[in-house]
Amino acid sequence: MGRFARLRDKVWAQPSYVKLLAEDHLTLRAMGRVDSDPPRKRELGSYVIHDPRAAEYHVDFTPRTKAVLSPVLVIARDQDHAIGPEHYRLFQFPHQTVQHIDGSHLLYYENSEVFVATIRAWIEATEAAGKRGSKHQPVVGRLAEAERWS
Repeated sequence: MGRFARLRDKVWAQPSYVKLLAEDHLTLRAMGRVDSDPPRKRELGSYVIHDPRAAEYHVDFTPRTKAVLSPVLVIARDQDHAIGPEHYRLFQFPHQTVQHIDGSHLLYYENSEVFVATIRAWIEATEAAGKRGSKHQPVVGRLAEAERWS
């Protein structure tokens, strides 16, 4: 077992670590079972910590959000202590919709029905606005625009 894996295991054993990602240990364990098929790869974590080429992973891109002209859905989680429940306030997307959903950093798992319904409703509303002649077209399927960010 490498140094990173030993450190990771020590951090995961701390009760406070659970609160970064989930509401309790049961949720974190259940999510781990779901996410284990296919087996999870840990290369990203090691890359971000050890590889100097990962510098962009630590850059604050929030000032660039004001240049994104497409509609954007921002989902804020009220108990997300990994990035902070108020982190969304830093975004400056000109055409953003902010939806608050009760949950933690693992919201897609803890409250998946509301998570999916929120995204689906936003897509439908955004597409309907586009059909009404809004100059801002839906984000769905428009990856080329995201590439201009880099």
